[in-house]
Amino acid sequence: MKSDCDVLVEAKPKKTRTVSLRISEQSISELEKESKTNMVSTNVLINQILNNYITWDRYRQKMKMYPISEEIIRVIIKNTKESEMSLLVDLVYNSIKESALMMKKKFNLKSCLQVIKEYCNMFGIAFDDSTLSQKNIFTIRHNMGKNFSVLFEKLFEKLFWDLQKTRIDDCQSTETCIVVTIKTGNN
Repeated sequence: MKSDCDVLVEAKPKKTRTVSLRISEQSISELEKESKTNMVSTNVLINQILNNYITWDRYRQKMKMYPISEEIIRVIIKNTKESEMSLLVDLVYNSIKESALMMKKKFNLKSCLQVIKEYCNMFGIAFDDSTLSQKNIFTIRHNMGKNFSVLFEKLFEKLFWDLQKTRIDDCQSTETCIVVTIKTGNN
């Protein structure tokens, strides 16, 4: 039996269908240039754009999310004192809770993990989740400094304790990466 934190990636491919759209010449030319630059087909690029809209952009304005540079986030988190970290964790936790309710229509561990994964994806932060030997392993590669790893360790601790009464089994982190391990099944 899978728990809420078991692997988030769906294994089966999504169904597709063919549709016709009218797109301006300028827009399609830009899309074709971008697809060549990224070495993907125009179809793949358009699907990525639509997926980003469906999973993130349509909620961004409603949630009062604003684009902010990586450098600004890095400086804010780097300069967060240890005594302020729990406040920052609570702010991020509440933001994830609101996002889960709006985007997933429910607040549970799985919806929160999905939101974190989507946040990471939108901001170019590598997020990997896998299951190995009765353990869920979450890896975030971020290049944002040690405090970012500390923030995510404390966030995962809070999420798993509040929503599943489970403690983190192991956490290893560096300046650029964090790996959180949690036992699966009946915890």
